[in-house]
Amino acid sequence: MARKTHCKHGHELVNENIYVNPSNGDRACRTCRKERADFWNARRTPENIEKIRIRKLWALYEITEERYQEMWAEQKGLCYLCGQPELDGRRLSVDHDHRTEQIRKLLCRRCNTALGSLNDDVALLLRAVQYLREHSHEHLANHRAVLSESHQ
Repeated sequence: MARKTHCKHGHELVNENIYVNPSNGDRACRTCRKERADFWNARRTPENIEKIRIRKLWALYEITEERYQEMWAEQKGLCYLCGQPELDGRRLSVDHDHRTEQIRKLLCRRCNTALGSLNDDVALLLRAVQYLREHSHEHLANHRAVLSESHQ
């Protein structure tokens, strides 16, 4: 099958104007992609961004903005795990069990990503804790001291 020479909007599909999606190899017109991005970016007002965020809270977690604010107040605006506020003015993430979809607490992006990276696997998390303990500076210093005492 011959390749198209123009996109559906009439832009010429030459190498400089072709975007190739790295994940699947699909080709797209760069001019159309830019026009689409400009169209949506012009609508990214603070009010619209907030409306989208509120809709996502319900679509993803079935909680309202009011419930999110209650959880945030209960945690005093701090991550449940590390006790720190979210950085860069971001909002705390809604943590949930991926198997049951049960909402747990609000976490900072770093803690939420860490749990997600370990697939919420408690055994793996405990092994990670043990690993950190075994390789901590204090543990290694104590281990070296014991070894040096036993060789005297």
